[in-house]
Amino acid sequence: MQEQTTRIFTVAIMSASLLLFADGTTAQSPQTIGTSAPLQTDSPGFTGAVASKSVFRIVCKEKGIFGTGFLHKSGNIITAAHVVDGCPTLDIWLPDNTKMVSKVIKVDENIDLALLKPEKHIDAPALAIANTPNLQVGALISLWGFPAGYSGIPPMLSVGYLSGIDGVKTKSGKVVAQFVLNAAVNHGDSGGPVLLVETGEVIGIADNKIAPLSDTTMSALAALENQPSGFVYPAIMPDGTKHNFSEGQVIAMVLEDLRQQVQLVIGHAVAIGDLRAFLTKNGVDP
Repeated sequence: MQEQTTRIFTVAIMSASLLLFADGTTAQSPQTIGTSAPLQTDSPGFTGAVASKSVFRIVCKEKGIFGTGFLHKSGNIITAAHVVDGCPTLDIWLPDNTKMVSKVIKVDENIDLALLKPEKHIDAPALAIANTPNLQVGALISLWGFPAGYSGIPPMLSVGYLSGIDGVKTKSGKVVAQFVLNAAVNHGDSGGPVLLVETGEVIGIADNKIAPLSDTTMSALAALENQPSGFVYPAIMPDGTKHNFSEGQVIAMVLEDLRQQVQLVIGHAVAIGDLRAFLTKNGVDP
């Protein structure tokens, strides 16, 4: 099969280079020659060599929050703002399974982006940020992250397409444009890089999976969380402290956890335009 493909390719090149007509003249060579090439079936995995060294698990022990981040050429780490919410310092787990403390230096909640500064230099290749926000729906993308339930050291790969652009309301009420991905974006992937497979460049940041609840369900969860009656469950929090939960709060907590664990193949990502604007605004060359 490979030899047949090679012969066809060689004949096509020769035919394009020299077209003989009946009168013996030769067709003029075109001024430009297309440089497109067939997409390899394992193209999404090509970025794994860099991602395995430069995409990190981020953990906030104080609040039991975890997510994903990646190394930028500035030496800082880019992640989602909601991953670091209420956590001035975080643990960054490196590819050798050691951890490093990192401080939050810049946050923009409206577009859900944050910039972290590691306590020491991380010797790893940085992921490149794409130069242009002009992307076509249907572009093949890959996502690297640490979804819930996955305890591996290297980031997990998910593959899909840039399938649309959505308007998402932020905490302040502002509506921002976000990419819609039909890749597996799940709890823990937030902050992970979304790469354009064709170039290996970052075109977005995983933000959230699309798992909407009805207003009635949201109200029911809120009522459960505020329910003081019933048995009391003494829980040990991630930071080692103890906290008592009421019966309703336990039910709400379990339901929310189950919702987080549901694996969906659709999610939102912060768009490349907002990412580049965020970095530039904070004095970082994209």
